[in-house]
Amino acid sequence: MLRFIQKQLGIGSVTTRGKVSYFNVIKQEELLKIIEIFRNSHLNTTKHLNFLAFSEAYYLYTEKRHKTIELKAKIDNIRSTMNNERLDFSMPEPSKHIRITPY
Repeated sequence: MLRFIQKQLGIGSVTTRGKVSYFNVIKQEELLKIIEIFRNSHLNTTKHLNFLAFSEAYYLYTEKRHKTIELKAKIDNIRSTMNNERLDFSMPEPSKHIRITPY
């Protein structure tokens, strides 16, 4: 399945270690393609909030010509609000595009 996704998107690489496979995207232009996909096809639940935080950090990092300690601190702050570290679960307005399903 991951190789199919890689082929369809035309980006990334697939590696397998034992029984586990990984789809890796590390180039900035490839990450931008992933961001554009999820900007148009919204994720459900807190995955959407993590996507918003990730894309904010991506744009901060790629738009700054000079990488500074302040920039790293901003990105680290964003990172500290994601996944298991998240304390704020409020959806930004408008959140009508988020669908909560039983699945």
